[in-house]
Amino acid sequence: MSLPAIRCSLTLLTLPAFALAAHDTGGDLEALMQRHCVSCHGSEDPEAGFDLSDFDPEDLDAALDMLGRVRTGDMPPSDEGEAVTAEDRNAMLKELAALLSAGPLDPGRPTLRRLDRDEYASTVNDLLLIQCDASRDLPMDASSEGFTNQGDVLFMAPELAEKFTLATGRVVDQLLRDPEGLTRLGLQRSGVETESLRAWMERAFRRPPLQGEVDSRAELWESAGPHAAISSVLLSPHFLFRVEGDRDQETPWPVSSWELATRLSYFIWGTMPDDGLLSKAASGALSDGVGLEAEVERMLNDPKAVSLGERFAARWLGVSEVPTQPTDVRRFSGIHAPLKRSMVQETVLFFDGLVREDRSLLELIDSDYTYLNKALAGHYGIDGVEPGPMRRVELSDRRRGGVLTHASVLFATSQPLRTSPVVRGAWVLERLLASPPPPPPPGAGALPQDDQAEDGLSQRARLERHRADPKCANCHDRMDPLGLALENYDGVGRWRDEDHLGAIDSSSVLPGGVKVEGVEGLKDALLARSDDVGRAVTEAMMVYALGRSLRPRDAPFVEEILSTLSEGGWRARMLVKSIVQSYPFRYRRRADS
Repeated sequence: MSLPAIRCSLTLLTLPAFALAAHDTGGDLEALMQRHCVSCHGSEDPEAGFDLSDFDPEDLDAALDMLGRVRTGDMPPSDEGEAVTAEDRNAMLKELAALLSAGPLDPGRPTLRRLDRDEYASTVNDLLLIQCDASRDLPMDASSEGFTNQGDVLFMAPELAEKFTLATGRVVDQLLRDPEGLTRLGLQRSGVETESLRAWMERAFRRPPLQGEVDSRAELWESAGPHAAISSVLLSPHFLFRVEGDRDQETPWPVSSWELATRLSYFIWGTMPDDGLLSKAASGALSDGVGLEAEVERMLNDPKAVSLGERFAARWLGVSEVPTQPTDVRRFSGIHAPLKRSMVQETVLFFDGLVREDRSLLELIDSDYTYLNKALAGHYGIDGVEPGPMRRVELSDRRRGGVLTHASVLFATSQPLRTSPVVRGAWVLERLLASPPPPPPPGAGALPQDDQAEDGLSQRARLERHRADPKCANCHDRMDPLGLALENYDGVGRWRDEDHLGAIDSSSVLPGGVKVEGVEGLKDALLARSDDVGRAVTEAMMVYALGRSLRPRDAPFVEEILSTLSEGGWRARMLVKSIVQSYPFRYRRRADS
């Protein structure tokens, strides 16, 4: 099952935390399946190859698949066989959710996580107290679910190991060229003092080094010099990887205070723990819930917490690559590299502001402010913004405000020569409603790449023609209305009342018969689904914080966080703190279990 399908399935688990685990499905699920499913999905030529005649409750992939189909209304179909009542559909959802949430608490499969390129660069600079582009010799990391910090894709192939060796040589050269470089680290060029080396290695390894680790580097320093000794630390797996201790133990256990400090630091700051966090780890203060929350509060007040905007929000919302995304400057004039960087910075600073000021996550949908500089304000047609850096600007027009209206998002969800209601609608479903559509079926066809194609049709007319194909209608009926509500924004995020064919119609009807008029109506419709919006950002941030995809056994933890957020007004800091306090963040299990 695909990762988006698993995330989609997790959006369906809506019962209170941990209540599901004790729920007994009994024969209710079997009776519901017999009534509504088996006639089409029986053993003889089952529809779509999905056979439920011998459904195994322990087959979680099948349960996930069923849950997704029931939630979206694909199954059971209301127009075939016995009518599906809302009560039956809800009962199936509850039974399947209970099935997926049963069993002992599980913090998830641990992975040995290498520092990704950005983490490596930030960590080197913080450890060596220098400013350099430590990542220039390293390739871009692969991503999973939009994030580059996912353990399953952070490989260390021999070619990459060579590049890390080259990068390490460069940064150590820079450090040693500075006469005060070693002194700032508490080290001396003329010789090595073991306790000073031990203290520096504690910062590098994010834990107290073993005596043998210190002695071997001290010997190397004396025999080959500081370059060799420092390089050996920076090339150690204990620096390049986030190593956590394993145990021959069947049940999960709390991670150590040093490991928790590392998890915290790379989650919130995207870099190594500072001295304050390491001190808390050494004293055991992080093992206390109150102490842990206080430390998270301190970390969120630190300027380095902008990493949540840069590394989490920009990648979750899919805008981090906007500066390199191509566009046709003949069609969209005035677009240049600094403006595209400002587009991304607006989104980064907006999310950073939510966290810094502990604002409601629902402001992702609608807000009366944003962050602009003069160039981006001009792009939006907003007057009164003076030259200088990006700053907060109050808004009086709902056509701006919230990430739906950010040029970064609108640019990222367009084609080089036109807008894309399909891509924009799919983006809303996946990023803001945690309900991604499936990939298009083979032979689904494609729309023209230029909205000024010779057929003379509007985007709306082309989509209506495309939806006439039954195999396309199911998904497009969900995506297209969402994207059409954003048609007043051109391919680079500027407002327009008309295009080359005349006045733009941005009205649409969402599934369920909800009528919306343009972006303001779409905002209202999304705010009415605040639970889904909260789930979307929660699941995405958990994936980012844990460095792995979510699984069925994570459902109770997601629900616990959502319950807390809903009761607390969807506050941004509450989300961060709830994830830190969650079982998967604080516990691990044996690597081979």
